[in-house]
Amino acid sequence: MILSKHPRFTAVLASILTMACSTSSEPEGSLPEGAQLHLASASAADTRLTQTEDQTRPPSGDRGRTEAPVDQPGPVAAADADGGDEALDESADAELLFAVMLAEMALQSDDIHMALEAYLAASEKSRSTEVTEQAARLAAYADRWDVVDSSARRMLELEPESVEARLLLAAAEQRSGNKRASIDHLLDALERSDDRDATLREWQGAMERYQIPGGDDLTTATAIADAFPDVVSAHAFKTVAAYRSGDRALAEKAVDKALALDPDYPEALQLKFVLLRESERNAEALEVYDRMMVLGGDDGFEQRVYRAELLGMSGRRDDMAAALDELADEATEPEEIRHLANLALREGLRQRAQDWYRQLLDNGQHRHEAHFALATLAEEAGDVKEAMGHYEAVGSSPWLVRARERQASLMADQGNLEGGLALLESLQKEFDNPAQKPHVVESRARLLDEYDRSDEAYEVLSEGIEEFPEATSLLYLRALVSESLGNTAEMESDLTALIEREPENAHALNALGYHYTVENRDLEQAEAMLEKASELLPEDPAVMDSLGWLRFRQARYEESIALLETAYELLPEGEIAAHLGEALWADGQNRRAEAVWRKALENDEEDSHVLDTIERLGVALPEAPASGAAPEDDRSPQDDAVSGETGK
Repeated sequence: MILSKHPRFTAVLASILTMACSTSSEPEGSLPEGAQLHLASASAADTRLTQTEDQTRPPSGDRGRTEAPVDQPGPVAAADADGGDEALDESADAELLFAVMLAEMALQSDDIHMALEAYLAASEKSRSTEVTEQAARLAAYADRWDVVDSSARRMLELEPESVEARLLLAAAEQRSGNKRASIDHLLDALERSDDRDATLREWQGAMERYQIPGGDDLTTATAIADAFPDVVSAHAFKTVAAYRSGDRALAEKAVDKALALDPDYPEALQLKFVLLRESERNAEALEVYDRMMVLGGDDGFEQRVYRAELLGMSGRRDDMAAALDELADEATEPEEIRHLANLALREGLRQRAQDWYRQLLDNGQHRHEAHFALATLAEEAGDVKEAMGHYEAVGSSPWLVRARERQASLMADQGNLEGGLALLESLQKEFDNPAQKPHVVESRARLLDEYDRSDEAYEVLSEGIEEFPEATSLLYLRALVSESLGNTAEMESDLTALIEREPENAHALNALGYHYTVENRDLEQAEAMLEKASELLPEDPAVMDSLGWLRFRQARYEESIALLETAYELLPEGEIAAHLGEALWADGQNRRAEAVWRKALENDEEDSHVLDTIERLGVALPEAPASGAAPEDDRSPQDDAVSGETGK
């Protein structure tokens, strides 16, 4: 009955009886999705024939699919069949038949462990490397690496030149932590392979399939590239490993070696493009992208839009605008027009953005997004009336809350703060999206705080926290409002509670760490928090400023100055300028400190952070030196009679 239900078994078992070979199968259920278990070796793959019988396995649940043709016997199996001395007797045939049938039935039942034991039994009764390889692969899925090792060694006994056996041994050694042995087996497999690119891809696939860490790391990749310097895929492999390890310079060297061997190698071109884009070498990236498009023959709409974006990134704004105009003439779908409008908005091509968003409105497509974008453009142009009209037209959509927030802010700017607050309060009550309501509470509180009604903002946030206890953003904002009200104890309490709930909340870590730094207390705690925040947000200038100010407190001036200079470049605000200037002053770099403070006051002559700092230090800023004048030697803080309490 089983055979009649599964005609695939008929051919499999008949093949075993006549030539003592194995079949391929695709285990289901407990095997990882997408895993393909190939029984035939690479040398036998070309002998695959198509069955004339129906190849469809009856669906299991809702996963019915058509099976691949049954693998025909490979060279080893054929040799077994031709050798009279090694022909299976009827008893051996029956035992092998039973073992393979049991394995197939186990796979049908999602029992990988029973299937493994059955294939191991079949392997003992057959001289087919394919049967033994199937046992090894099932063992890998079952995390039985001792069995993988022993099965792979038996494969080598049966077929001493087997590349597959060496790859399995390499995987087993890697899984067991024997790195050197794993690399040796892998290099041996590549040395014997007729297609090293394919073998390397098989190795990478095995690491993913069997979830083996470290098999594609930089140590392994370097060993492969060194052993096979003329294999382009080896250098591409090393490029990926170096990139993942964070060594961008090494990744570039490796990909350049790959492209020197084959300038048109697709994977190497893709890797080169990624590296160039990440280093913002956009003109070079554009050249590589153009080469990829030529080789790939793909110049579709999306690819050409991205090319236009690259033109803008390369400083070729006129060329970008021309490319977008050409695309707009061809665009027929609303999604294409939307894509162009969004890109034009990002790149500051205001008129084009307006035209294309209005085209969307005329077509009745993406209306809410178009209204929001047009409102933003009108607001930038100073046309408050038009902006308000577009914001009002934004209905229920992801842009609704942001639109009402901007409406409320514009109303407040026009002297109608109460109207803006009422608009947000009404939205909070009527809004049918619970997930968005805490954002409305936050908007109300921010608007109140902005207009010096921090006590009311505190009450709004407290009510919001009670209504939405899971909304940690409200807790964070209440901490900041508490600080503005002078209630530092509550600020510390809220931030501490928030960090306990979200240990990797970088903004909370930064806020509390900076607070301790300003207070000049609990600096060890502050250091732990700020270093963690820096790990989470390494490019955030506010975090850099906090950590830089902590290093100043610790008298680590060189580190402090480096961090604060970077932060000031990214965010040239008065508070960071005040910190940087004071760190330079404490380090004896007085002229540089004065230059930083002077520049900050040129931007805002009433900046309280800078003015308070120079007053506390007793500094009288001299006039800016004449252009081309040689700067005087820096004075030390002691020479300027600066108090020993500098930086306290």
